[in-house]
Amino acid sequence: MVSHQSLCLFKPTVAEDGPPTLIPAGPITFGTTIAAHVATTRKTLLVEDITGDQRFPEGTGQDSDSGIHVHSVLCLPILTAIGDLIAILELHRHWGNEPFNTSNQEVQAHTHRHTNTNTHRHAHTPSLSV
Repeated sequence: MVSHQSLCLFKPTVAEDGPPTLIPAGPITFGTTIAAHVATTRKTLLVEDITGDQRFPEGTGQDSDSGIHVHSVLCLPILTAIGDLIAILELHRHWGNEPFNTSNQEVQAHTHRHTNTNTHRHAHTPSLSV
């Protein structure tokens, strides 16, 4: 979730009776994590080995809390039709799995463009009452 001044990390929870929900996990300082970088640049970012990338001293911002060790990250900004940042999609690959590569990035970018186009069309389609 993004506002003009801040970036907040939300974590999914598994509910025993009902659908999963997102809970706020706290603010993220710009320039410390991959999501913060993508929020600033508004460009998709592929990091094959997060542990070796000095640009992100806090990695994904959730590695130490979860006990899950992320190896590779593909992170995409979710923008409105007029370019406002409304969310960030961050995909993880854990150690022991192949890292994301440029082919994965191209597929995600195509899907992302297609989704944004359809969302924009749907948002501007007048509804008819019968």
